[in-house]
Amino acid sequence: MPNSATPILDLEKEPPAPRRRWLRFIAALLLGGILGLVPVVIELGNFTGRHWPGFNGLLFFPALYAAIAAHELGHLIAGALVGLDVGGIVIGGLTLWRSGERWNFRFNWRCWLGGMYLPLIRAKNIPIGRLAWMVAGGPLASLVSAAAFLLIWLRVKEAYASAAGSLFWLSLFILVVSVLPLRAGLNRSDGARLWMLLRRPKSARQWMMLLALESDNTRGVRPRDWDAQLCESTFSIRSGMPEYPLSQLLAAYRAWDQGDGPSVLQHLENALANSKKSGLIFRQSLFLEAASASAFFLERPQQARAWLERARKLRRPESVAATEAAIALREKRFADALAHLEKANAFVERRKIDSGLVRFAKEKWAEQEEICRAALNKAA
Repeated sequence: MPNSATPILDLEKEPPAPRRRWLRFIAALLLGGILGLVPVVIELGNFTGRHWPGFNGLLFFPALYAAIAAHELGHLIAGALVGLDVGGIVIGGLTLWRSGERWNFRFNWRCWLGGMYLPLIRAKNIPIGRLAWMVAGGPLASLVSAAAFLLIWLRVKEAYASAAGSLFWLSLFILVVSVLPLRAGLNRSDGARLWMLLRRPKSARQWMMLLALESDNTRGVRPRDWDAQLCESTFSIRSGMPEYPLSQLLAAYRAWDQGDGPSVLQHLENALANSKKSGLIFRQSLFLEAASASAFFLERPQQARAWLERARKLRRPESVAATEAAIALREKRFADALAHLEKANAFVERRKIDSGLVRFAKEKWAEQEEICRAALNKAA
């Protein structure tokens, strides 16, 4: 039987197994089935004497990206109209994201499908209705796009009809998918989010506090300077909510910045214990933080290596330099630690990342560099 207060972190228990892949397969089959109905509807219309817009498979990806762009711009415009700042927008693999005082643009080939809009909240007591309008802006934009492309299809010449028809069907597809009550990892669909905002005010308020805390981080506020009231509300999110693991990870970062090692370990344990439905990317982040915490606070480099290996098995990490540096430092391989810290700094500079968490991390890296150089000078 596990004896420690953090049995998962200490490798006495396995983290909960992620959601089975067959569930993802069913979800993909459902979404594919919705899109697959398009040619059936077209043929049925032809059979019954009705004429529906056509669909050109060669235009699938351009039309899909255009439909996603319209949807996400709907969120952005609606958010701007109710007074929300822009934190970022994702259209397929195209990412434009704010990080501190910087704006980053890149193509992420790992996330080539889907979209996202990140609003920045300044007020802690923002009315729920404002966020509801921001969330509804995406489906409304898809609805308007579908109607507009249908009207264009009715009026354009035959040479452009297939393009207008493809844009109509994919806009309609994005509309249907967005209003379905779906969840992927830590994210909810627009329909699920609207239901929460309108029918579950307590959960909605906690999500808004989490969003406000993430907004502070995006603007470059370090964890120790996060608003105490926001932290209290965000870190008290109940374990059944999809956002709970993220709230616990943020709580671990704040405790880390405040030098509270036991709280760091407990919050990481809570996040790991509830990571079953968090998604692959977030689980990998948790595993990497578990590796770093094992090295820093528990002084167990072998345990840290075990977590690092688990993170690598999920998918290829973008960078493990900071984790490798923590392990090397604990193993007193100071020259190796310095080399890894140099890579970690180069990675965030190349990506132009300047969030509050990165500013906090860079402070810790500078402290580690001083320790390594002092040890090397003493040994020389």
